[in-house]
Amino acid sequence: MIEMKSYKPAGMQSCIPYLLLPPSSASEFIQFLKDAFGAEEVSRHLRDNGDIAHAEVKIDDTTLMIGGAPPDWQVQPFNHYVYVPDVDATYKQAQAAGAKSESAPVDQAYGDRGGGVKDKWGNTWWLGTKIAEAS
Repeated sequence: MIEMKSYKPAGMQSCIPYLLLPPSSASEFIQFLKDAFGAEEVSRHLRDNGDIAHAEVKIDDTTLMIGGAPPDWQVQPFNHYVYVPDVDATYKQAQAAGAKSESAPVDQAYGDRGGGVKDKWGNTWWLGTKIAEAS
């Protein structure tokens, strides 16, 4: 038996969002993440019928897990806060990938420039770039 060195896989954060989508749209959602946020697909595991059972993508240093919801599981939208190098550019890029504006980027009192978009699956993506220390 191989001794485990850590309780989690190398490179994984401790808390990982897991998004359950309609099984037929999980692949399209992964493509949206690639187009909107430059996500990198790390792995994809399929069910016998070809639907995604489990996939992992990375946005910068953060892993998201994605699965097509089995028939007895509920699909649920999620809110995300993603730090990006240029919030205005990413906001436009996400819209070009099909997301709708929730809030155009503005300077916030807590030191971020932030805005938000919603994808067609109902997930809200709050985008932020640190521009100042909060006072």
